[in-house]
Amino acid sequence: EEVKKPLYKVDQIRPDAICKMCEGNIKQNKIGVPEMMLNCTKCNQAFHPTCLGLPLDLIQHVINYNWECTDCKMCLKCQDPADEDKMLFCDLCDRGYHIYCVGLQAVPRGRWHCSICAECVSCGTKDPNEEGREDGKWIHETKVNAKGEKIFSHTMCQSCHKSWKKGNYCPMCNGVFDRDSRPTSNCWVCARTYHISCVGLSRAGARFICMACQRRVQERTVGARGAGAAGFSGRMETPRNDRSSQYSNRTPTTSSFSRSGRRVTQINFSNH
Repeated sequence: EEVKKPLYKVDQIRPDAICKMCEGNIKQNKIGVPEMMLNCTKCNQAFHPTCLGLPLDLIQHVINYNWECTDCKMCLKCQDPADEDKMLFCDLCDRGYHIYCVGLQAVPRGRWHCSICAECVSCGTKDPNEEGREDGKWIHETKVNAKGEKIFSHTMCQSCHKSWKKGNYCPMCNGVFDRDSRPTSNCWVCARTYHISCVGLSRAGARFICMACQRRVQERTVGARGAGAAGFSGRMETPRNDRSSQYSNRTPTTSSFSRSGRRVTQINFSNH
């Protein structure tokens, strides 16, 4: 049977499209605010991601293949839409699979990634097992977003996760250092180690201030200014490591780098 080419791309903007579930459009979803729409590549119906219950971090994966809505979705392994009650959906790309087609007896509890998406963020392996173990379990870590909600952060194999739990990783990419040969550098303030490629540095050991420390300094500065404006005075907090004598004759100059919306500041000292 000839496979028909999709009429619309998954994320193609269709001003006249109506959401099949809430009957809203691109300018107004079920709560009355603008929202992008996803187009099913099989039936061409449009849907708001929130109407489907799809989290935002899943959208970037959905638009990279011929996504199908729940009514059209079939098992990627056997291409059969039957046994809907035994259909399992990948929590990262929304592809569908029968549990028996992927070697499972029941729908697993918690997060599940298909073989296409399951990959360690640190070493890139597609095999979750560490040596001597064959349980096939990936570790899915979470993080807290700006609203204070727990959301998915990254997936790791068992071996990398052991090092990650000990804090032996780059905060920017979550890559663990004992399984990675990329050069590193330490934050001048907190001494936390980062891959130089993750913070925009060109050489190992170059001085910089990480984003977390910049934020803490900024918060203290704003707080001190606020207290001064209200008529309060107080002592400045003493730095944990006093470097004033070491750099008293040199003036620090800074340059900022940005990667994935995060900022770090490289420090250079120039003599008077």
